Amino acid sequence: MVSFIASYSAAQIANLSRETIQSLTRADITALANTQVAAFTTTGISGLSSTQLSQLPTKQVTSLSRAQIAALAPSQIAFSAAQLLAFSASQFAALDPEDIAVLSATQLRGVTAADITALGATQLAVLSATQVSALAVTQLRGLTPQDLSALSATQLGALSGAQMGALTPAQVRAFSTTQIATLATTQLSGLPATALGSLTLPQVQALSATQVGALSVAQLRGLS
Repeated sequence: MVSFIASYSAAQIANLSRETIQSLTRADITALANTQVAAFTTTGISGLSSTQLSQLPTKQVTSLSRAQIAALAPSQIAFSAAQLLAFSASQFAALDPEDIAVLSATQLRGVTAADITALGATQLAVLSATQVSALAVTQLRGLTPQDLSALSATQLGALSGAQMGALTPAQVRAFSTTQIATLATTQLSGLPATALGSLTLPQVQALSATQVGALSVAQLRGLS
């Protein structure tokens, strides 16, 4: 059955009542053209349920404007990993911190390194330990040195040894002496000798005897 919405003009889409928007079925949602998706007002977008938004094909997701995305409430953030992968870095960065905070580990798998790089300090600050631990190697490499230096103790503690091992020397150098001092031995064990060799003198001096004692011979050679 052909959806009634397919024949609507952009002007008609913009003027849809909240009641009509909330009554749109899966067939209606999938029938929307890119121009129609872009025509929804921020009020109209905020009227869509999380289920309706999750039914948007990825090609339509790309038509969402930054203003539309910013108008979404945390309860609406039910995008699939495939939908989030379709987001541009600019679109992903339009999510409010409250929206970022509700992303699941599964959803984060659809986020690219460019998306992570595009996030601001207030957005990165809301990432939970669970979210940080779910970040893939490629995503972690999207964090700038400034981003890493701003990680809280909880966020930093959530990084596994494998994740630490994926950091570049420039990223490791960005850690403050306070952050270095809080690293667990299991985290330090994941750092390659090249990363340890990039540490500044103040960072090396911040290492405790316990931390240094847990390093391998190859890592110690990297330190010297």
